[in-house]
Amino acid sequence: MSRFTASLLTAALAATLAAVVVLPSGAQPAKPAGKKIALLVGVNEYSNRRLPNLQYAERDMTDLAEVLRNAGFEVRLLLGSSKGNDEATRPNIDRAVDDVLKGVGKRDTVLFALSGHGQQFAVKDKEEPFFCGKDAAPTDPATLVSLSAVLRKLDDKGGGTNLLLVDACRTDPDPNKGTRGGIDGSRVESLGEGTAVFFACSKRQKARETDKAGGGHGVFFYHVLEGLKGAAEATNGKGDVTWERLVPYVKSRVQDDFPTWFPNLDDDERQRPHAIGNLVEDPILVSKGSSAPAKTYVSTATGMKFVLIPRGKFKMGSPKEEKDRFDNEELHDVEITKPFYLGTYAVTRGQFRKFVDDSGYKTDAETDGKGGYGVDQDSGTFKQDPKYTWRDPGFEQSDEHPVVNVSWNDAKAFCEWLSRKDRKKWGLPTESQWEYACRAGSQTRFHFGDDEEDLAKFGNVADASLKKQFPQFSAIKADDGYVFTAPVGKFKANAFGLCDMHGNVWQWCEDYYDAKYYANSPIKDPCNDKKPNEERRVLRGGSWGSGAWVCRAAARSRGAPADRIGNVGFRVCVRLD
Repeated sequence: MSRFTASLLTAALAATLAAVVVLPSGAQPAKPAGKKIALLVGVNEYSNRRLPNLQYAERDMTDLAEVLRNAGFEVRLLLGSSKGNDEATRPNIDRAVDDVLKGVGKRDTVLFALSGHGQQFAVKDKEEPFFCGKDAAPTDPATLVSLSAVLRKLDDKGGGTNLLLVDACRTDPDPNKGTRGGIDGSRVESLGEGTAVFFACSKRQKARETDKAGGGHGVFFYHVLEGLKGAAEATNGKGDVTWERLVPYVKSRVQDDFPTWFPNLDDDERQRPHAIGNLVEDPILVSKGSSAPAKTYVSTATGMKFVLIPRGKFKMGSPKEEKDRFDNEELHDVEITKPFYLGTYAVTRGQFRKFVDDSGYKTDAETDGKGGYGVDQDSGTFKQDPKYTWRDPGFEQSDEHPVVNVSWNDAKAFCEWLSRKDRKKWGLPTESQWEYACRAGSQTRFHFGDDEEDLAKFGNVADASLKKQFPQFSAIKADDGYVFTAPVGKFKANAFGLCDMHGNVWQWCEDYYDAKYYANSPIKDPCNDKKPNEERRVLRGGSWGSGAWVCRAAARSRGAPADRIGNVGFRVCVRLD
């Protein structure tokens, strides 16, 4: 499918070709120095129907964001499907450009990448190139992002390296406008020193996308991604991926694959990426070894933070001498064979709200007419009532508190939505992943040791605050400061950087619950996917109302997939294969 645009590169920008200096072949890469910052913008669907929707522009940018973060870039991502300040509208894009450039120094590298439609207009008798944000009106330049202005801002920051990648057509689909391929004007505008631009295609060509490129990408950015992941480095063999290595790699791969992916197009219709530049040094984009998974990850859809949990071996369960142990905690060897990302915190109300607002999803508590189980504060007990849902668990919460009154079914629906948004296979952790992550190398009752009074430093459990309001609860003597849920991240993290693994809310796991599963479970990556006689799913971690004994690292509980209660939430993970 064509990235159907009017001419993104116009006379103002195209004439630059004659006035720039290309980095000489064989130039030495610069030593890594300063910050690396990226602003990525992708739009699939446009508000104005005159602009045809695209399929993979946003995927290109979300995948690029992950690669660049792994390479040490600070990344700002705007998408047409995002909300608020992250929605790829013209005002947000203009504002993000200014924000990114604040505090940028002479040794810093700034990379802008744009994927979507473009347009050109005669402004004061001079042709100007524009990028179309989600809210673009294709006949009104006031609604578009000026690429000339972006280049001027890059130049004005003074020094450093400025890189612009643009995936959009350079032909005008409307021949009646008289601007088809209109890039041959006389205006000459030099690129600033240290600036380079890489276009998805040459003049009078269309930039295309296809489901044959890695399951769905723009042809250009698919090969940019592959090059940054190491393919460009492999052709050179020296280790780093630099601009000078990336550009010829992408050009050659697009040319090689294009006839296969688009066999019915004539030779002159084949997409040919085009680069121009006025670089002083060859910037290092990906340093050797930096393609390993990043230690942290931030969801582009929700802002959720994740921690990389390394593979490893551990003793799952508890020894017979452990205080308060249960018979279903038989100690056994487990190996986690693949690293995985796990949420730093449980999913919050604010993050769950984004899911609901975007998808229109209704939770189990809202659909069967019975409601969830909320706290009746007069009696200090959980009661089921239609008024109790994730929006109202019977006690006050902000958007920074963990969402509760969500069932296993609701948690799985959230993971499926997040997978579509972030294009990763998000899910609930298995029971073995959860305990491995909770323990973080420890073999004690809690990840910090055996003393339950120290729980007040590391989690929100049944404590002095709760007992003061509800004397019938069994509680530790220490005071964690919260009666009900606490905002996520208020307590000390474990050795992996995970917060609230003990208390605050019970957390759903992927597995079916079976009290005898440990006796016969496999050593490598166990997950009980066989439904026992009674359908129950595993719950872990304890909650704000739980005694210390059920907040232990080895403690196991369970609930039916549709169960929902005001002390149960979840966190999500993704395994890296």
